[in-house]
Amino acid sequence: MDVDYVDVLQAHDLEFGDLNQIVDETLPALRRIQEQGKARFVGITGYPLKIFRSILGRAEVDTILSYNRYSLNDTALESLLPLLEEKEVGIISASPVSEGLLTNQGPPAWHPAQEEIKRVCAKAATWRRAHGSDIAQVAIQFSVASPRIHTTCLGSANPENVKKAVRWIAEPLDPELLARVRTILAPIQDKTWMVGRPENN
Repeated sequence: MDVDYVDVLQAHDLEFGDLNQIVDETLPALRRIQEQGKARFVGITGYPLKIFRSILGRAEVDTILSYNRYSLNDTALESLLPLLEEKEVGIISASPVSEGLLTNQGPPAWHPAQEEIKRVCAKAATWRRAHGSDIAQVAIQFSVASPRIHTTCLGSANPENVKKAVRWIAEPLDPELLARVRTILAPIQDKTWMVGRPENN
């Protein structure tokens, strides 16, 4: 990468591993890298919110990255914010479109959400299209609007999607349209799916 250090070094997708090993081995190893000046901050990432509570009860981290948990269909990350704020942990929310659920084309075939969640999200996307807009626009605008979320991470393989997202973020969020979309999504609000080891969910 031709850099002397990285800003954030994260242990990724902890739900697939042994959390005791993360606390006893992984995080101490990352802290040693930090002490060597090769990383400014050390963090953890994952999907189930349970992993963050478990790790934060036993170790200190500088950042967490939570994906899909602060979006139009799932705002469960809000329940973790008091703990993160108390411990002064930097909060990164990733995938405001819920890995494709909140897009016009819908999620990829591998998406683990239940069919009910996919169906209701598709209904919201259809309603937005019928009213001349893209469900991804309101999803992205909603996710970046919270002052309690420090950073929202959005990625795309298509540069045009990134350009659109930047434009949308600069535009005001229409509260009436937001309310209507959230009403459509209400039957599946905060419904989740299992990722990783059962004991980490």
